[in-house]
Amino acid sequence: MISLARANLIHDWQRHVTAIVVLVLAGLLMTTQLGLVSGFAESSSELQRQLRADVVVIPTAGTSIRRFGRRGAIPTRRVGQIWMHNDVEFVQGYSPRQGSGQWLSEEGSSEFVLIYTMDPGEDSMTFPRRFPESVRGVLATQGMVVLPRSTARALDVDVGGSGEINGTTVVVGAIVDGLPGGFRRPVFASPQTARELSSSRTQRSFRSYLVRLKEGADVSRVIAEMNQRLSPYGLQAIRPQEYAAGQGITELITSSFGWILIGSAVFGLVVGCGIASQTLRGAFLAQLREFGSLRALGISRARMAAVAMEQAVLTGVVSVPIAILLSHAARVGARQFDIVIALSSELVVGTSALLLLVALIAGVISLTAVTRVEPAELLR
Repeated sequence: MISLARANLIHDWQRHVTAIVVLVLAGLLMTTQLGLVSGFAESSSELQRQLRADVVVIPTAGTSIRRFGRRGAIPTRRVGQIWMHNDVEFVQGYSPRQGSGQWLSEEGSSEFVLIYTMDPGEDSMTFPRRFPESVRGVLATQGMVVLPRSTARALDVDVGGSGEINGTTVVVGAIVDGLPGGFRRPVFASPQTARELSSSRTQRSFRSYLVRLKEGADVSRVIAEMNQRLSPYGLQAIRPQEYAAGQGITELITSSFGWILIGSAVFGLVVGCGIASQTLRGAFLAQLREFGSLRALGISRARMAAVAMEQAVLTGVVSVPIAILLSHAARVGARQFDIVIALSSELVVGTSALLLLVALIAGVISLTAVTRVEPAELLR
């Protein structure tokens, strides 16, 4: 047997469709805004997620070589402490970003780019897992760079094309997929080419060290033992996944664009919740004559309150799957423009719960008017 609330929603659907549409748009706004924040952090750390290391050694938070989320260079004299573990096979310094500059195309247009170092050697742990092996030879050639497809599209250049970075001519040797540029323009080069492009001196120290373990080594045990040895020196050993997550969060909270995204997400949450709750409340108040009819038939105020709350819940339940579907469509569309909207299951569940909560709050706010309605409302 169908409930009174559902019967009313079905019979008078034209009145309630406006509230549902507003709830859907509010859910879409909240989900995509938060997804943009997560996507910025994800795209900022994609390079770190593809490292070929088993362990990453970084400064411990709060030490003299790590302040306010920024890591300083690890003294080279501490590298020996990493090598002292019996299961360590290879250690490599890692400071990915070498510098930045203006890409000047042959047509005269200019674009700001970030220069990232990538060692093409066979034992290199900085060479991304998703890169084709043929890219190693390209990077090893002096003066050649590798571009993500998003950067190549933004610079309007193809394989074999050339450009000028900080006064030095470079040739595009390969274009790769799997590393979204997002809101930046990364350019990958070997350490030798990167130093030439950024006009920096030979790097003698690094902000982190990548560690490859011997085959069969227990990573968790090695990390625990290394941390006992490294903690007195202000260093810690973590897994690459943790390192990548930390890099993404650090980039998010230390960059101006990250704060812009966070601010827009907060604004989207406030606006989405406010508009949705007011629209839904208006839809409930428009039914006062119907509730007056129920009161005239002798229906108790408690029963009318239950009907109103059930309508609020059903309106939210109908809106949630539509909002999720549209959010995934927006994610796919944004991907075509190299914008990452990361819709994790936790984020989708959280925004869906928030949308239902907004509907419930709107229903609760409307209860005051609903429970006070009298049969005289029919005469107005």
